[in-house]
Amino acid sequence: MVLSGAELHGPEGDHHLLAYGIDRLPARGCIRGRIDDINAQGGIAIAAHPCERHGWLPGTRALRWKPGAWPGLAGVEVWNFMSQWKAGLDLFDLGRRLRDPRAFVGGPPAESVDFWKEVGGCAVAGLDAHAFRIGLGRRRIVAFPYETMFGYLRTHLLIDPAILRGGEPAERDLLEAMRRGCCFCSDAALGEAKGFRILRRAGGIDAILPGSAILSVSTRAGTRYVPAAEGRLAVEVQGDGPLVVEALREGRTWIWCAVF
Repeated sequence: MVLSGAELHGPEGDHHLLAYGIDRLPARGCIRGRIDDINAQGGIAIAAHPCERHGWLPGTRALRWKPGAWPGLAGVEVWNFMSQWKAGLDLFDLGRRLRDPRAFVGGPPAESVDFWKEVGGCAVAGLDAHAFRIGLGRRRIVAFPYETMFGYLRTHLLIDPAILRGGEPAERDLLEAMRRGCCFCSDAALGEAKGFRILRRAGGIDAILPGSAILSVSTRAGTRYVPAAEGRLAVEVQGDGPLVVEALREGRTWIWCAVF
């Protein structure tokens, strides 16, 4: 199943915006007007790579969002593979980055997570893959082929089982899951994340892990790390406000979830 969408940008090329559930592109103009147009069509607008850092080669400038609440946004792309990969890129480490791109991509950057805490809504992951060719003449290779990239970052949507009993979900079901923040992100290269669940309750969270990991739970008061086996797990958490829950493997982020 494919959910079509578009990546738009503001009048100065910044403020990249992901749009889903629309039948026509918004008119050119300020980014706030485009957000309003997307919402008027019944679609959703998500801030793309809001806090990326630039590289030092042509075409690797940072495309950032200005801090703020940004009314009308349905969420934030907190984890973008190519944005992290290009941060600090220069000619001297280009070869290493092409040979082992995952070595330069960690979990969602703290700055993007902070931006999400201001904006609210869903928190999603994206590849931003373009499978571009590099080289001279006939000696060209495809950098970041789709067959490889689709095995990295994923956004998982949680759909009401009653809807799934009727067959494939419709586009509106996927959009509604995103609007409600019923989603989590994963790095599929570290293992299948299907089956992960988390429920916030008074005094803590209840989680279901599809495999063993170190569970990290971050609140305003700090971060707690809990070794966890596959299966159900209860973690006591004090205080209110948004939570960030990560399942870590090999010192890397395997599953990432934002919980209000």
